[in-house]
Amino acid sequence: MMFKILKLYLVFFVIIFQCSNCTNPIEKKKKELENCKVSILSADIVKFNFLFFPPVPKIHFKVNLEILNTNDVEVSIEKFSFKVYKKFPEKINPLQIATIGSKEEIVVPALSKKELELDLITTFEESEDKDIFKSVLLLGKAALQNEDIEFELDGIIEYNTIAGKFNIPYSSKFKTKVR
Repeated sequence: MMFKILKLYLVFFVIIFQCSNCTNPIEKKKKELENCKVSILSADIVKFNFLFFPPVPKIHFKVNLEILNTNDVEVSIEKFSFKVYKKFPEKINPLQIATIGSKEEIVVPALSKKELELDLITTFEESEDKDIFKSVLLLGKAALQNEDIEFELDGIIEYNTIAGKFNIPYSSKFKTKVR
């Protein structure tokens, strides 16, 4: 008797989740977040220090981050965490410039964008790159010449559901001026 009841429940759940007219709310939210575009609009240098051990520069930026919601519904981002990279033509691996994130929930209305002002502090001291000074000089030269610099943003967007927390990997390239 117990086996028949369990079997009936199993069939019921399979029908519910396989229903073509039904939408899985977790997948729906994931798709909505994947449709959002994240980019850094500007990066202004606030402070420049030099760490003596390891001998590397430490740069503090104020960054304007834009989240563009291309969905026709409001999107809520519980948390995000990104690494900012710069690819140099002569190097195989991109140089990690910094990490940036938010622990606060961000709500972006439908078909709109939201700008956030965040702190970004370089992580050159964590780099194993032997030519870190050359890379920093190239970045500094581009900043002084007011050139657009191409960066890569790579990380995760996190959202909560009744089934727990989920992470969506996110990656994009963008150009901005460093002032």
